[in-house]
Parts: sequence; structure tokens; C-alpha cells
Amino acid sequence: MSHQVLPEERTHSAASKWSTTGLIVDARTAWIVAGLLWIALSSPGCASGPTNHYNQGVEYHQSGRLEDAVHEYKRATQLTPLDPRPRFNLAVLYQDQGKTEEAARVYREILNSHPAYAPAWANLATIHEKQGSLLEAEEAYRRALEADPNDPQVASQVGFFLLRRGYVSEAESAFKQAIDRDPRCANGYFGLGRIALDRGAEREALVAFETAARYNPNDRAAHLEAANILNGWGRSQDALAHLRKASALEPKQPEPFYRMGCLLKELGAWKDAEKAFEDALALGAPKVDCYRELDSIYRHLADEARAVAEKQNRSAQSP
Repeated sequence: MSHQVLPEERTHSAASKWSTTGLIVDARTAWIVAGLLWIALSSPGCASGPTNHYNQGVEYHQSGRLEDAVHEYKRATQLTPLDPRPRFNLAVLYQDQGKTEEAARVYREILNSHPAYAPAWANLATIHEKQGSLLEAEEAYRRALEADPNDPQVASQVGFFLLRRGYVSEAESAFKQAIDRDPRCANGYFGLGRIALDRGAEREALVAFETAARYNPNDRAAHLEAANILNGWGRSQDALAHLRKASALEPKQPEPFYRMGCLLKELGAWKDAEKAFEDALALGAPKVDCYRELDSIYRHLADEARAVAEKQNRSAQSP
């Protein structure tokens, strides 16, 4: 999952939101302050003037026009230097592109003038952690919590940080705190789901993952985790529903398509399985695995076609 300009991935992202990428396994890093985009675009103060560059930058950012977004964020920063949001979104964009040094520099610039800007501390912490500077990461998370102790996203990010370091009970407390602060905090439920799954409490984990997916329908990782559990229980149709949602959220990722192919094959939906494996192959899934599955499907479909033809021939020859 990347540092979205829309809610979700498990870190802070754009000042219209925060970002979330890769906190756990591939999950949860930068978050993007959910709801800020709506505020920026709908408030009268943003209807005209220099703030338009910020709003335009957000639109470009969300639509994938990243170079245009960079230009608009920089322009907004020049015109409104005291507003941290354009600069923050610019840092998120850099972080999503893997330009961590540039992102860290911009986060520090924000914090020099806005030391209580919690999202910048939280995202800077993820950079420190990725670079292996765990003490600096821990300090940055602490500063984020001090800056905004009631922010559920900061609490959940701290939870993922603690979980990755093996402090399970402390991580669980952080996730519960996040949910206490916001009962709809999807990241908090996702974190509790991971802890429950590691404990072998699959039913508890499934409830947590499905709750995360309900509160954040864009949470691809939650759908994949739920699909894993349901498939293990033999609830193939329910697992398939989650995989279809995951594939729709990130249609260029091969994993959901490959897993859908396996499920559809088990269900005897051979043509649908063929399509899923071919999609997975086109998206870069391992060729050996896809070709193996497709070979068995092609042989099965050929046998079916041959049986149908033989039946039709017998019917035609009968008096």
C-alpha cells in the first residue's frame, strides 16, 4: 500500500489527509489526514485566491498527476508560507516516491515553524524507522503523541511501531487507545486483528479485519487478511468477495487475482479461474506458478470440450 493522499495505509500522508504505507508487513505507514481534503475544497476561504494552488495540488495528487501536484504544492507554499498543509502534502508525495531524504527535509522544515504538527512528527518517525534509526523513530513518535494526544491515527501508528519491535502488549494498548479516541479507527482494528491472528484467535481476528474494512473500504490489506481466514475455514465464496474488493482497490497488483484464480478453480469455475490467472500473469505474478495453473485449466477445458463434442456426435448418430 503507498502513502495515500486519501485515508489509509498506516502512517500520515497529505495535509488533506495523512498517509499510510508499510507499517506492518506491507501495511500501514503514512496516513493522509482524512477529511481535510473535503474541508479545504468546501470552505469559503478556499474558494479563491492562492489557496487554489493547494486544492489543485490535492486533486492532481489524488489523480496520480504527481509532477503537477509538486508544482501546485510548491506554488501554494510560496504564496502562503505559514500554512503547513501544502508543504506537508509535498513531503508525503516525496515519501511515497521513495525520496525519503527530501521528504525528511520538508518534514523538518514544517516542524521548525510548527513544532506541534503531529502528522509531520509521525511521518518523520516512519522515515527514521525505515533507515534503522529506532531511537530517533521512537522519539519522533513520542513528540507526535505529545503534540496531539487525542489523535487516533498517531496512536495506531505508534501501535504498529511497537508491534514491529515485538512489544505486543504495549502495541495492543496503543490500538485500543486509538479506538477509544475514534471508534471508527480502521487502523486500530487492523492492528488488533494482526495481534489476534498471531495468537491463533482467528475468529477475533476476522471480526477485527472486517471491521477495519467496513470503516475504511479502501483497506486492501484488511480484505486480504479476511480472505485468508475465510478460505482456511472453507468459506470460499466469502473469501472470494474480499479478494474481489482487494483487486478492485489495486487493479495492478497480481496477488488478489492469483488467489482468486486458486479459489475459482477449487469451486469449479474454470473459465473465471482462467481469466484470473491470465490477469495475474499479465500483472507480473510468478510465471512458473501461473503457467502451471493455466496448463491444468487448459487441459480440463479441452477435456470438457472433447466430452461435449463426443456426446453431440453420439446424439447425431443415434437413430
